[in-house]
This record gives sequence, C-alpha cells and structure tokens, in this order.
Amino acid sequence: MAQEIDLYALLKLYADKKHSAYIEVPGFLDYLKTYIKHHSGKQSEWNSATKFWAELSKLTEGGTCKLLTDTPERCIYMPRYYTDRIRDAYQSLETMILPFPSEESLGIHLREDEVRIIDGSHEFLQVYFDHPQDTIIKLTFSDTKIDAILVLASMIPKGLLEAALLKVKGYLQHQDNMDYIRYRLAPKLRGKENYLGNVLTQLSNEPMEFLETIEEAGESSYLFWLHFVTVIKHDIIEKYEPLTQDIAIIQAACIIEQFNNYYRGKIDKATDRIDALNDLKHHFEKAPYLYTLDEIIKFTNKNRTPLLELYSQEDLQAYLEAKTASKDNELPELLTLWGNNNEQWFVLRSRFFSLSVRLIIEVRPLVKQAMTERWLRLLKDFDSEPAMKNDEDFEKVLAYYTKEFIPPLAAMMHYKKLPFLYSENALTQESVPETLRLYNQGKASSLKDLLLLNQEELVADIRMTLPFWYSIPLVVRIRTFFKNFGKQPEPFIIKDASLKKGKHSNNAIAMMALPAKKDPILELEANLVPEGHTLDTYLTELQDRWNQLLDKQARENLAEDINALIRNRVRVTTRTLKSAQMTATQLDEMAADLMLQISDLNRLNEKNALQLYIKLDIIKLLQNKKNASPD
Repeated sequence: MAQEIDLYALLKLYADKKHSAYIEVPGFLDYLKTYIKHHSGKQSEWNSATKFWAELSKLTEGGTCKLLTDTPERCIYMPRYYTDRIRDAYQSLETMILPFPSEESLGIHLREDEVRIIDGSHEFLQVYFDHPQDTIIKLTFSDTKIDAILVLASMIPKGLLEAALLKVKGYLQHQDNMDYIRYRLAPKLRGKENYLGNVLTQLSNEPMEFLETIEEAGESSYLFWLHFVTVIKHDIIEKYEPLTQDIAIIQAACIIEQFNNYYRGKIDKATDRIDALNDLKHHFEKAPYLYTLDEIIKFTNKNRTPLLELYSQEDLQAYLEAKTASKDNELPELLTLWGNNNEQWFVLRSRFFSLSVRLIIEVRPLVKQAMTERWLRLLKDFDSEPAMKNDEDFEKVLAYYTKEFIPPLAAMMHYKKLPFLYSENALTQESVPETLRLYNQGKASSLKDLLLLNQEELVADIRMTLPFWYSIPLVVRIRTFFKNFGKQPEPFIIKDASLKKGKHSNNAIAMMALPAKKDPILELEANLVPEGHTLDTYLTELQDRWNQLLDKQARENLAEDINALIRNRVRVTTRTLKSAQMTATQLDEMAADLMLQISDLNRLNEKNALQLYIKLDIIKLLQNKKNASPD
C-alpha cells in the first residue's frame, strides 16, 4: 500500500540532514525521488515534478516556507526550522545535565540577521524587554569563559528560568553536590540553617516552586540566590577544565543571577518610587509652601537625588491631577493658583491661610514704600492723581503694585473658591486678625484694609517731608494752574513704566525721576568689603572660613543649602529692593533671621564669618537683579 507523503515533514527531515534552514531545490528533488521509490512505488503521483510544485505553492501561501529565486539554484527557506530545533532541544532538558543549546551542539550556523546577540552577564532581561521583537537570541557570558547559548524570545522570561532551575535540580542530585553547597552557604546564611536545608531539598525535587519566589524577590529568596550564584561562579569557574555538568550549572547560575537582580531591581524601583512620591508630598509642606511646576520638577530627596529620576513624568502628572481634583464637592488637597501671565502655583489647602498671612505682611512695606516714592514725585511737581482721593482708583494702584511685587498674593485674592475656603475654616480664622484675612464678613477684603494704607494719611505723611511752601494753598493753586494751563485732562491709567524712571504726564502714573542719589547697595558693600578685596573674592574667603567640613561632597551640599536659603529669602523682595533704600539695619535683620533658619548652625565654628557672608550674598543678589533689569 502506497504511503501518503507529507511534503512539509519531508522538508524538515531534509533540513535536519543538512543542518540548515536553506534547502536547494535540485538536491531535495533527488532526495524526494529516492524517498518515493522506497515508500510509495513507481506509480505515485509524486513521480511528476508538477505535484511537488503544486504542494510547495500551498506551503508558501501558508507561510510555512519561502521559495527564494535570487540564488543560482532555487532555494527553499524554512522559517521555523531553527526555532523548532531550539524548542525541541529545550523540551529534552529535564532528564539531562548537559549545557544549554548552542549553535555547536545543534550543528547549525545562524546568520547575523537571524539572531540577536545579548550579553547575558549584564542586565540582559532589561535589554530584551526594551526590544522584545526578536525571535532567536544568543546569550553570551562575557564575565566567564562559558560558551554562548541559544534561546527563543518566546521563552523569556518563564521558559528560560524554568530551564535554569531544572539545571540546578540536576546539579544538586548529582553525587554530593547538595552537601557541598550546604557546607559553602551555611556561613553566609548563619542562623538560617533550617531554611537553607529546606530550600536545597525543595530545589532538588520541585524546582518549579521557586518561579514565584524569584519573581517576588523577597529578602530571604534574594539573598539565597545571591550567595548560591556567587559560590557556583567562584568555585566551579576556577576549575582548570570544567566538566560538561559544570558548564551547565554555570550557565544556569548566570541566568538565575540576572533574573534575581532584575526582579529585585523592580521591587527596589517600586519602593523608591513610593518613597519619592512621599517626599513630593512632604515638599509641599515645607516653606515657602508655594511652588511652580519648574520648582516641583527640581525637587530632590535627602540624598540630593532628583525625585524625577525616581518616578516618571507620568507619575508626577498623575499625582498633581489627583491632588488638584475635587472629590465629593470638597475642595482639592492641592490648590492651583493662576497669574495674569498664565503663571501657575501650587499650594496645599492646609497652608493657604498661613501663606496668605505671611505674604500680606511681606507686601505691606513694599507697597507702602512704592506708593510713598510715587506720590512724592507727583507732589514735588505740584501734581496729583485720582487715586489720592478716589478709593476705586486707589485700589487699582494697590492691586498693580501687589501683583508686581508678589504675584502669588494677587492670584490668591482672585482665587475663585476663596469664599468656600474661608467658610470651611471659619473657626480657625477667628484667631487671625481681620486685617490679615483675604475674605471677611461675606466679601473679599479690600487691599486698602489688607495693606493698612489710607490715601489721606499717606498724602499727609508725604507732605510733612516737603518744604513748607508745598503746604501753602495759594502757592499750590498758582503752580498747578500754570502747569496745567492749556492741557486737556487725561484719563486715569496705569502703566508698566510706573515702576521705572520716566517722563511725567498729568493724571497719569508715569514717574518723574528723583534727584540722583548714591546707590545704597553699593554703600553697604563699601562698608562691608575691606580694601584689597572684591565682593566675589571676599565671599570666597568667608566661605572657606565658615565651611570647614572635611568631606568635599558634604562641604558642597552645605554651601548649596545656605545659598538656596538666601536666594529664597530675598526672592520676593528683589524687585522692590532695586528702588528701595536698603539700610544697614534691614540687612542686619535679614541676616540674623536667616542664621536662625540654618539647621546645621551648631556644626559651624565661624558663625560671625557666616553672618557676614549672608549679608554680602544678599548684596550680590540685589546687584545682579538690578543689572539684569532694564533701566
């Protein structure tokens, strides 16, 4: 009886015979004729080449093989040949203690475009998971003299780890290897002798039980495999000529080492991510309590590691979205404030009130000084503006200066959910003076009340500093008449130039230049910097005196901490300090206040040098701000 012929099975047999996935058609046809002669008889329809080409067409259409016509002899390519050979080799591993499959052991040769080479000694799992599209992978072991192995991408991770554990089982069952490993690991796992014995026994019987424990990367499991791999690689690799079973266990140890490190690394990264998100939360609870997105991105942990290296941008975005979202008709935990120029700040709801109080206290002297300078210019020129008498216009000017000096405070005053904030914290607000509440008695507080400014009193105080004839009504009327003679009244407007020196126009807020004065900042510098020094050289000398830590990194960290503290302290006042009269008393107070905020102060011996350094650094910051601003 003629035997039914399976062309694909014959192609596989012929490929195995040639140890290649590439089959030359003429040679296979000769093989086919011989096979038919012995199995199907002379009357078989396969005696005609037409049947062969018809069946081959079906196989190529199904993708099980390809006909290559770009060679001198037409060639059939078997895409699954190499993968089938490798898969068959792994299926026969359980009862063997032979090395993992390789090109040599399978008798095949792979072209460069058919295999991807990865160093199995250096985080090959991460490399693979980054590019998992490859079919056949060759793992090399650069830190040993062990031959490379072949593995299918579809076997990673579970299939490859299973094969490695079976190798460990075969090794432990061979001769006295289990007793030897117990003897070598006992000193490293002192106090865990029972655990060690149980693990080795289980490995020699049911190694697949360890698939989950390796992936979970618990402390005991991680340490066991860490020491096990170290012993195998150290003791066996040192052999002059490792035996076949030695090569197998070294390959298995290298593979298990990478799995052990990879899964432990994932656990550590997950832990670091959780810790980093907790650090992010704690940063919002620290002064100055108000942060932009750029500042949040630069947050670091106690080790100076940027938090953005420990969690992803997606994690940060998800955190901010979750914390700024309202739930169950309640205000979000993290409030978002918006400025007029699309500026954005984040502040904890629990810190909103204390922050608003601090900013109000900070802005009061700044706005008062700016208003005093503003109106002094006008009154010296026998001029005035509507804000001097009209409350609505006065509020506009105060709002303008508040936004210029401390933009976040202006944003807090216009926060759309301000009434809800104060209503849910009505009891806690009773201890806060009314003049420090942004919202009071059912309405938003006026800046006039918050800043403790009254235009009539302010004008009166300024007039007291002018010569007496500025207070004579007749002189004022005559001077004003001739000044405004023939001019049309101008509408009340607020210009950006109001913070700068410029030409004066009636009823406008453009300022006349004050008489030239010596820069108070330069005067302070001259009084503090000794002869023969510049500001920079003296700062360097002072830093060397107060920062005497031996460790270079610790010394740099301390310097950066103190410099950051100084920058943050003057950040909200630098705009006004370029026009304000900075006095020695104000500088002393700022330096003394900063000294109290330095947590490592007790570690420093030269406290006087540090305080002088703080003063000069403040002066340098103010000078840099002035030089960076347009005239």
